[in-house]
Order: sequence, then C-alpha cells, then structure tokens
Amino acid sequence: MGVKERNAGIDLLRMVAMVLVVALHVLAQGGVINAATETSNLHYYSLKAIQAIGYCAVPIYAIISGYVGVGKKWKPSNLINLVLTALFYTIGFSIVFYLLKPDEIGVGGMFKAMIPDYWYLMCYFGLFLFMPLLNNVLVNMSKKGLFYVLLALFLFFSCTSPIFMVMGRDPFRLVEGYSVIWLMFLYLIGGYLKLYRNEENYKKIRKLLLFIICIVITVCSKVITNLMGYGNINLLFHYTSPTIILASIAIVLIFADLKIACNSKKTITFLSTFSFSVYLIHMQELVTFYCIQDKFLWVLDYNAIFSFLMVIGCAIAIFICCTVIDLLRFYVFKLLHIKELAIWMEKIGVKFAKWIVCKFFVQDK
Repeated sequence: MGVKERNAGIDLLRMVAMVLVVALHVLAQGGVINAATETSNLHYYSLKAIQAIGYCAVPIYAIISGYVGVGKKWKPSNLINLVLTALFYTIGFSIVFYLLKPDEIGVGGMFKAMIPDYWYLMCYFGLFLFMPLLNNVLVNMSKKGLFYVLLALFLFFSCTSPIFMVMGRDPFRLVEGYSVIWLMFLYLIGGYLKLYRNEENYKKIRKLLLFIICIVITVCSKVITNLMGYGNINLLFHYTSPTIILASIAIVLIFADLKIACNSKKTITFLSTFSFSVYLIHMQELVTFYCIQDKFLWVLDYNAIFSFLMVIGCAIAIFICCTVIDLLRFYVFKLLHIKELAIWMEKIGVKFAKWIVCKFFVQDK
C-alpha cells in the first residue's frame, strides 16, 4: 500500500485553529476581555464573538488528532519528539529571560519555568497512551454502534454541562474540557468523521450555517445571563459546551472537504507542522508573563470594529513570529538528529517495557 496523501484542508485548519488559540490568550491573558466590560457593550460582545469562535480551537485540535490518527501506526517517537520540543522552549526561554532579568526571576524561578506546564500537552500525553485502544474501538465497532455511543456521550457529557455549570458541579470530572477523558471523546469523534464523512456528504452551506447558528447561540447565552444578573456564569463558553462541539465538528468537515491547489498543498503541509509549537512558545511561563500578560489592553482604545480586527491581527502576528522561531528550532533539531534520537529512545523504551513484562508479569510454565 502506498502512503496516503495528507489532507491539506485539515493541515490548513491546524494553523487556523492555532491562530484562534492565540486570539483566546490575547483576550484572556492579555487582559482584553475583562477590561472590555468597562468599555462598552459593543466592544464586549464583539470580542465575546471572537472568544466563542476561539473556544472551538481546542476541540478542533483534538478532533483532528482522531481524524488523522485512526488507522495510523502508533509511534511513541512522535510524542518523544514533541516533549523534547517542549523542553527545548521551556529550558531555552528560562535561560534567556534569566539572563535578561536575573534580579526579577532568580535561580529558583528559572528552574521552575524550565518544567513544562502546558495543560494540553499533559492531557495529550494521556490521550496518546490510549490511542491504540481508541483506534481499535473505531475500526472494530459498527458505524451504527459507534454513532450511538458517541451520541450518548455527547448527551451525557456535553448537553448536561450547562446545567451542571449553573449548579457549580462537575460530576463527570471533565474540568470544563481540560481533561484526558474529554480529549478521548473528541478523538473518537474525529475518527468517526474520518471513517464515515464521505457517506454523509452534506452541503458546505449547511455545515457553515450550523457553525454560525452555534456561535450566535453561544454569544446570546452570555447576553441573556448578563441581563439576568448572572454574568459570572459561562453557560456555553467552555470546551464541553454542546454549541462549541457542534461548531467544531462543522468546521472540521468544511476544511476536510476543501479543494486546495496542488502547488499550495506542500507549503501548507510543511507550515502546519509548526502550529503546535506556536502554543509551546507563547504559553511558556515567562514568555506569557513578560510578553502577553495584560499587554494588549491598548486595543480597547479604538472603536469596537477596529478592536475586533486588532485582536485577530495580533493573534496572526504572534502566530507568524512563533512559526519563524520554530523554523529555527526545526533546523537545529535536524542538525542534531533529534528525530533519530527520538526513534532510538522509542526502541530502548519498547525493549525496557518488554523486559519488565517478561520479568515481573509473565510466569514461567
């Protein structure tokens, strides 16, 4: 069998989703969304629209993992390479900022910042360990059976989340989507879409309409809760929200069916490989503190439309800067043969695991 051609639409979506992730952080860590409450309703709700779309980014990433992962060989070296990349940035930036601001950071602060503290990376680590099991479920279950399981999980996990949000409870321990369990569910959705999307080929306009309706409902939920005096409740503004999940599914399907010119596919595929590093770079503890934390309040000095565009523009600018930085990291890793090191570490790890199993778990007959 030949190597399956990558879906350039999905690769493009990786980059779009990461821009949305950065936009979320500009709004939240950048202090914009909180300060917007004191500016004007037009400012606030236009930025909440960006936030609603941005909340789709993490589910999109997890769904893509299932979309491209089902039927694919499980390679621990991929995870090892990802962890080494994370360490490269946490250690590298910690040293750089310590040299620039030794009195503020201190030796203790430098070593603390060297330890990777990315919630998605930690959850993805857990998801990665379960991928062979999840792929087995996706491949061996019938389409009908898998659909009903996913529907049941959606109803229990997602559709009940706004109710439990109001009650201040989290019975399924989903932590608003910041959990391995939730990523596993989204992975299954992605695998299902990859296996069966061609059989359910709805028109793009319907998918786009579904996305728009879900985002409008999400924003309106905030308008209603604010009018009722419950502004502290994020009814649908979280990763487990049913409207966010449906909007994310619609976007994945739209991009999966995009027709992209052949001369653009290689460029998109190449650049998409740096997308996750954008997250690793701008959310490194010291980078976030010195470069993002409350650094974007100035966008509110302009009218609502310009503020809206400036948030998107800042997100794109950060994405481009981080991509350029990761290009340099890519060639450094290539020079140092880090990919080959990751493969060697995988082989050593597999041999060690087999030795442990044979030594302690397999009894001699």
